Amino acid sequence: MQADKYKNSDVFWVNAYVDAPEYHAACAGLAKIYMKIGQTDKAENLIRKALNYKFSYRYLIALADILFMENDIDEAEKLYLQVLDNIKGSNEIIYRALSELYYRKKDFSKATEYAQKAYDLLPYNIDYSENLAKMYEINGEYLKAANLYMGLLEFDKDNGEYKRKINFLHTKTDNKENINE
Repeated sequence: MQADKYKNSDVFWVNAYVDAPEYHAACAGLAKIYMKIGQTDKAENLIRKALNYKFSYRYLIALADILFMENDIDEAEKLYLQVLDNIKGSNEIIYRALSELYYRKKDFSKATEYAQKAYDLLPYNIDYSENLAKMYEINGEYLKAANLYMGLLEFDKDNGEYKRKINFLHTKTDNKENINE
C-alpha cells in the first residue's frame, strides 16, 4: 500500500523520517537532502540528531561537510582530523576534503599534502587528479601539474580545458621539453 511513497530516494527519506523521526538513518538521510538543496541549518540539526541516536563516523563526516559548507572551517577541520585518527583504511574522501579545507585556509603546503594522499589512493579519479594538478600549479610545480593534465587528456582527448591548462603551464616552465607531449 505504501510502495508509491518510496519510489524516489528523496521522497523515500522524507517519508522514512515522517514514519520514524527517531531513527538515526532516517535523520541522516533527510539531512543529505537538505545539504543537497543548501539548507545547511536543517541538515546540521538532523545530522546532530542522528549522532545523538547512534554515533557513526559516517555521520561525523557528514557533520564536518555541513560545517565546511557553513564556513565553520576550524570546527570542520577538527572533525575531519578526528575521523582520520580513528578510522583505519582508505580515507581518500577525507583527504580530498582536507585538501579543499586547507586550500581555503591558504595553507597550500597542507592542501597539496592531502591532495597527494587522495591521489595516491585513487590515481584514476578525475577529481583527485585535477585537484592535485591545481595544487601543483599553485605551488609553482608547473611540470608536475602539466604532466597530470597530460594524463587526464589521455582519457578525455577533446577536453579543451585540459589543453588550455597544458598550454598555460607550458609558458610557465623553463623545462618545456620535459612536459610529455
